[in-house]
Amino acid sequence: MALLRARALCAQAGAACLRSPLAAPRPQQRQQQARALAAGCAPPPRAPQQQRQQQARALADGDGPPSPAAPEAEPPAPPPHGLLPRQSKFCRLCGAPMAVVQPAGDASWRHVCTACSYVDYFNPKLVVGCIVEHGGKILLCKRCGNNNNKTPPRATLGAAPRRTRARRRAPPRRRRRSGIEPCRGLWTLPAGFLEIGESSAAGAARETLEEANAAVEVLRPYSHLDIPAIGQAYLLFKARLAPPFSFSPGPESLDVGLFSPDAIPFDEIAFSSVAITLRQYVEDMASGSWHMHHGVIHKRPGSLPNDPATYELRDHFAVPVGGQ
Repeated sequence: MALLRARALCAQAGAACLRSPLAAPRPQQRQQQARALAAGCAPPPRAPQQQRQQQARALADGDGPPSPAAPEAEPPAPPPHGLLPRQSKFCRLCGAPMAVVQPAGDASWRHVCTACSYVDYFNPKLVVGCIVEHGGKILLCKRCGNNNNKTPPRATLGAAPRRTRARRRAPPRRRRRSGIEPCRGLWTLPAGFLEIGESSAAGAARETLEEANAAVEVLRPYSHLDIPAIGQAYLLFKARLAPPFSFSPGPESLDVGLFSPDAIPFDEIAFSSVAITLRQYVEDMASGSWHMHHGVIHKRPGSLPNDPATYELRDHFAVPVGGQ
């Protein structure tokens, strides 16, 4: 009896194996596979048994077949060359390092904190100044140069020389150069950066007082020049001397003088914006027809502040204005 029962169980197991999907293919399936091979359309190879078991377990757990790996994202484009020298190295809020990145949804590159995501915006700076005319002449300032006129301190009269021990001579110390860069020793109009809390006209008058010790009366705007390459805009006003009608070199000037139009040293002008403005002013003086000028100075990267071969005036227009 035991032997008969064992044989019956083996027969049932064999039938179940024939009915299972992993059993050998039927003759009809073998014929279809042969036709596909003859047509050059071979069926996809069957996965190994271990892989099929893993897929079955994943389906049973509800995870589904593993998704194909996502393609690697392309590295972001590098920032423009002008932003590579970081203007802001550390965050002003938390002190963490800054990075030059392009935030999502922003068309411009920004300086962003790597820790708190603070964005440090850098906007163009406004330079204001005056074209001071007095008696048909224009006031110019010579930028402060090396201060080599200092006299050594005087020795005290009647004092006996103090004996000192012989010392080993130290190497010569590099003398610190004084003056204001750039373009020390060249001529310019009294002008400077606008301060917070003042209007552009008030800033132009302040700069004139600081550089030329001259009180002025601002009449009207005369020239507006943009220099995108260095992130600056120049707003220069037409002005005239006010009482006591005096001027002298300030702490930022080596010399100050009034120049007639034909005596302006154009070869010794410090900045391209000043050279362009002075030429326009001289032309308006000669014609007696005054204008409000605007333009864009296109500078070649790495050019000097006033090299005529490396800049040009674009998009210039002059609007006629009445009066002086």
